[in-house]
Amino acid sequence: MRLFAWIAALVLASTAPASAGPLAAAAAAIFAGITVKAVALFALRLFASVGLSLLQQRRARRGRNTAFGLQVTATTRGELESETTIVGLYATKGHLIYHNSHGPNNKYYQTVIELGGLPGATFSRLMVDGVYSELGTEEHPDYGFPVLAKRDLGVDYAWIKVYDGTQTGADPTLVAKYAEDPETPWTEAHIGHGIPYAILTMEVSSKVWPNGAPEQRYEENGIPFYDPRLDSTVGGTGLHRWDDPTTWGPTRNPIVKTYNILRGLSLHDGSIWGGEADAEDLPLWNWVPGMNACDVDVDGRPQYQSGYEIKFAEDTSGDVINELLAACNGQIAEFGGFWYIQVGAPDIAVAAITDDDLLVTDAATKDPFPELLEIFNRVTAKYVSPGALWNGVPLDQIRNPDWEAEDGIVRNFELDLPAVFNPGQAGQLAEDTLRDHRRWRRHAWPLPPDYAGLRPLNTVVVTSAWNDYDAKLFEVTEIVLDLHRLTIVTSLRERDPDDFEIDPAYEIPDRASILPRPIPTDAGLPFFDADARIVTNQAGTRAHAAVDVFWDASGIAETIKGIAIECQKRETEEEVWSGTVLDVERGAMTIQPVPPLTNLRVRAKALSDNRRGTWTAWIWVTTDDVRIQRADFAAGIEPVTIVEGTLPTVKLTEAIMFESKLYRWSGTAYVATVPAVDVTGQLTDAQIAALAAAKLTGQIQTPQIATGAVTDAKIAGLAASKVTGQLTNAQLAAIAAAKVTGQITGTQITDGAISTPKIAVGAVTASQIAADTITAAKIASGTITATEIASGTITSAKIAAGTIQGSNIAANTITASQIAASTITASEIATGAVTAVKIAAATITGDKIAGTTITGDKIAGNTITAAKIASGTVTAAEIAAGTITGDKISANTITSALIATAAINAGQIATNAITTAKINGRAVTEPSTFFENYGGGTKTPATATAWNNATSFIVNVPDSGSLLMIDCHVNWLLNGGPTAGSWGLRLLLSGSPFDSQGGAHFQELVPFRRTISVGTGNQTITLECQRGSGVPFLIQNVHSVATILKR
Repeated sequence: MRLFAWIAALVLASTAPASAGPLAAAAAAIFAGITVKAVALFALRLFASVGLSLLQQRRARRGRNTAFGLQVTATTRGELESETTIVGLYATKGHLIYHNSHGPNNKYYQTVIELGGLPGATFSRLMVDGVYSELGTEEHPDYGFPVLAKRDLGVDYAWIKVYDGTQTGADPTLVAKYAEDPETPWTEAHIGHGIPYAILTMEVSSKVWPNGAPEQRYEENGIPFYDPRLDSTVGGTGLHRWDDPTTWGPTRNPIVKTYNILRGLSLHDGSIWGGEADAEDLPLWNWVPGMNACDVDVDGRPQYQSGYEIKFAEDTSGDVINELLAACNGQIAEFGGFWYIQVGAPDIAVAAITDDDLLVTDAATKDPFPELLEIFNRVTAKYVSPGALWNGVPLDQIRNPDWEAEDGIVRNFELDLPAVFNPGQAGQLAEDTLRDHRRWRRHAWPLPPDYAGLRPLNTVVVTSAWNDYDAKLFEVTEIVLDLHRLTIVTSLRERDPDDFEIDPAYEIPDRASILPRPIPTDAGLPFFDADARIVTNQAGTRAHAAVDVFWDASGIAETIKGIAIECQKRETEEEVWSGTVLDVERGAMTIQPVPPLTNLRVRAKALSDNRRGTWTAWIWVTTDDVRIQRADFAAGIEPVTIVEGTLPTVKLTEAIMFESKLYRWSGTAYVATVPAVDVTGQLTDAQIAALAAAKLTGQIQTPQIATGAVTDAKIAGLAASKVTGQLTNAQLAAIAAAKVTGQITGTQITDGAISTPKIAVGAVTASQIAADTITAAKIASGTITATEIASGTITSAKIAAGTIQGSNIAANTITASQIAASTITASEIATGAVTAVKIAAATITGDKIAGTTITGDKIAGNTITAAKIASGTVTAAEIAAGTITGDKISANTITSALIATAAINAGQIATNAITTAKINGRAVTEPSTFFENYGGGTKTPATATAWNNATSFIVNVPDSGSLLMIDCHVNWLLNGGPTAGSWGLRLLLSGSPFDSQGGAHFQELVPFRRTISVGTGNQTITLECQRGSGVPFLIQNVHSVATILKR
């Protein structure tokens, strides 16, 4: 099936873009009949654009109804809207799914906005009423974090709470407020599994919300994606796993997102949106460099990043991939059933072509210039600006006067980049696209079978005297394979890496974000003032104190609806009067009555429906003394005088108040005492002060002591003579060593009494142990660990036969340093005592084991694993005949690295020992025309200047007269040092070099393709590499494919 798909792709590749319609439709029909993969149809459509310049590829997708930025006028409503999701950094107005009100007079209005249809997107920033708003740090228990753009004079009027789609319960506040709503209840069932949403709570205020319900926009970091570079099971580093989305993470990398879309995104209904391609259809040796190219640092930002809002019901996966590729000047091609990617500058050349390579029996074509309408010499880029609230913003036009003069016409191309949110990136993409577009040369050349390994998006280097090319780069755009002669016709377009050099002039900042506008305030009350006055009665005598307030009403009476006034005592801030004046034009009013002879303060502010009033400064006023005087009392009546300062020594009135006490004149002084004759009844406890000891006579008896009143602190220390009886164990503290006289003998130690905490680290050495002293009965289970045994202490003379049991050894206790050479023999080990948990890694070495000591009955099942055996330890002399049986070896212990060449023969393999799980993928094969090999895994630094083996494998060639086409991809790393320096790769056939390639500047990923005639039988293919400098390097992995082609 894959071979048929490969041939079909070749047939499609043979058609030029302008005439691909009928044949593409036929090929699509073929694919529809042989596969259920949507990716096949998608492949045909994408492949039609390969061969165009980057600008022409962007132009080819024009005419589609693609929204640019946030073009909708409001948050959507209803049930027919498309499910959406955010990928990368982007913004959405969301979809209103619920709104309701609660509180006194429904003062709190709440909206629930769905932010996408897939879980995992995280909230970044909020835009409300056209401005970004910071959030407060103190979370409201019901409503979430305060929206600072709607905070007025320290009072919050808006809060936001966001769920990312992973929630397992309904929002408790919505349930508490609306579960009993008769029309639109929000119940415990309203969880929103897998749906991220935001709750915006607003307190009604005409000043804060002058336009009513606000416009809302939400900036988000999109849903998580699988990144194979973070998956250690496929050669990366990390915990990402394709089959476990909980391990994925957010990304702005456009190629990572493209990879995931091709493999398919799972939607809520169980359907797959995207390509449903298998992992093997997207070779990581090609995709990982593309992902890495996007992450290259450019002045503190990734070279290529992206963000987008997908509408699943409206956007096709091909449309979204096109926008992601536009964000990184990327190209994609499906060839032979595989998907290949290319990002930015062309890849390094994989083959060289000269005039001598062209087949003179077939026609070669050249197209040096495009049609006039296909020529552009200016470009205007438009990107999505976060500073402009995620709307489209154009950049300054990029032009080249030399090209305009050369063309004789001005032609501007409008480059829309809806997935780009960085102006520097947008400018670089526009410049790179225009320069790449000016590379017009195209060729279609017939080539021999040596070039059958080429594929679209490969780069080749061309040297041609006929065309005046000296090592000029071209990109393969199409391949036509003649299956009879094994020749190809390859279509090429001109490329140049210099077109993608970073220009610092385009690294400009995004436009500044719109800041929150302050809530409007009034101009205050002009000339506000206050003054004290006395209000008289009808007789014209003073009646009470009052305060007159004044303001200038001219110019403000029409703009406000009233004035609020407050009057307080100056020292205590106690309110005396407050109220509202509606007759603003009057310009004055009187506050009455007010306390006489009192320091007051007065302030006022204007009242308005749509603006915030501010209080005036406090005006200080002291009211007049209109209190009752002595002269106001009738004869024989006198007041109680209130006295401050010091107690008078001369009589003022009969009674005075001093320091809140009533004093009477005794005839000579003011006294506060009350004569006994004036006291009636009994005094209570509260009226009696504490009694000193001197006031008590006699003794305190038991009935006079309250229960629990006598505490430890009340009791003096007890002498020994006060203690009767015996002390119990619980009453004795631990007895220190200094308290023990003499020595503790063996008879004083109970069997099993000595446990690990009783032995000091390294305390037990050989000199402390008598021969045959240690027996099993003296050791508690798990007592002896590595820290209790000094190095070389345990020798065979110290251990009684059969003493060491498995239960006496703590896990990982016995290490090499604790065992004297040749100490452990069979007689010291009880049957089955040695298990895997008792042996530390790499502990068992050859010098610790006496000859033929290890027999089958000494080893517990599955005990000895590779990690427990030091390199080169177990030799024939250490193993008794017939000892190692299948049940003694843990699964996956014996690897190829531990087996010597030709070491295992039939006599070493037990019946039914080799199962499917023990055989490496593709280890058992039949003669075939296709061989694949994976070499590497990070190795130790290779010698720099010598030829080093990268990988080798054997290909069985069944027929004579065959060609062997070898396709290798080498991934290696420098281990420090400069990248400048020569390097080389060479291929060997059965030990003899037959081809090589190299360069002067180090490349991390190198493709290497060659074809050679071979004989029949097993052919050993070896790939070697070297560095010309003295810098060592690491061989990470090598992917090799060998294909046998019959002549």
